[in-house]
Amino acid sequence: MTTETGTPARGPHFAGAGSWYRGNLHCHTTESDGNLSPSDAAAGFANLGYDFLAITDHDRITDPASVDAHGLCLIPSVELTAGAGLLGTEFHLLGIGIDPSTVLPPGTSPGRVSSAWLREQGAAVFAAHPHWSGLTVDDLMGLTIDGIEACNGGTTLDSLKGEAFTYWDEGLLRGACWTGLGTDDTHWHTLDRGTAWVMVRATERTPAALVSAIKAGHFYGSTGPDIKDVYLEFVDDCRVLKVHVHTSPVAAMYLSGPGARSRHTFHETTSGITSVTEVDPARMSITSHTFEVDLTVSGPARHAGRGTGQRHIRVSCMDWNRGRAWSNPLFF
Repeated sequence: MTTETGTPARGPHFAGAGSWYRGNLHCHTTESDGNLSPSDAAAGFANLGYDFLAITDHDRITDPASVDAHGLCLIPSVELTAGAGLLGTEFHLLGIGIDPSTVLPPGTSPGRVSSAWLREQGAAVFAAHPHWSGLTVDDLMGLTIDGIEACNGGTTLDSLKGEAFTYWDEGLLRGACWTGLGTDDTHWHTLDRGTAWVMVRATERTPAALVSAIKAGHFYGSTGPDIKDVYLEFVDDCRVLKVHVHTSPVAAMYLSGPGARSRHTFHETTSGITSVTEVDPARMSITSHTFEVDLTVSGPARHAGRGTGQRHIRVSCMDWNRGRAWSNPLFF
């Protein structure tokens, strides 16, 4: 994205018409290896106050027309198995928004073939739990995908292999334009719901509008806090980038990009704390901050992804319960 000097510009997922909708894009039912029926799964997320749900049973599309949605918007979706990564492990590909009558390719099809096929069907395509799956960044770079699961709550619970932020950042540095999901990967086996989600900014709460917004990257992921706004401002003849961030009350905010010189901010009084009893989240939370980056020196937005000619930043925050939220990358 580009702006005139001194003109703030909101990232695409915080700008334009639309409302915010909360949802889970990875959920299993008794149609594959989940413990609840599709209708009971929908009821579970309706009780959590969600707006939409993608039922992603393994290698089959559970038709929302056969499900009591309990007021949710149900997006026909699938978790498609494909083979095989450089280390011999399977790909699991989320296809979000796919015709329920579609005949799926066999699970032995190569990941690059199946991911491209899902894209051709009009789905938003994401690589699920790459750490848990034993994939490499090279594996992911060979796929046709919109993004990856940056945080998968289910595989965090079962193996502590649910996070893939390092995969995401390396892919961005190497020229990918991936977005990063937060999901539950709910099987109803443990406490695997309400752990991570996406907030999607869409024009309406329909499958078509939500999938369109997800493809466009108009969402952020979270395990707790809200990101209310992020916008960029270039000043001093585009030598300085200001990144304005607004969130729900949090303990810290972070600005990340290629390289090691990322930025963070805490409440200004935290430096004087000498005792745990002095920490008062209600008094010491922050809700807004402006990061300044000198674009003429090495920093988080200085280096382009290889071969793209683009630079990017992304914003994260952490609340006092260690819950996190993260924006998709903003390219400029």
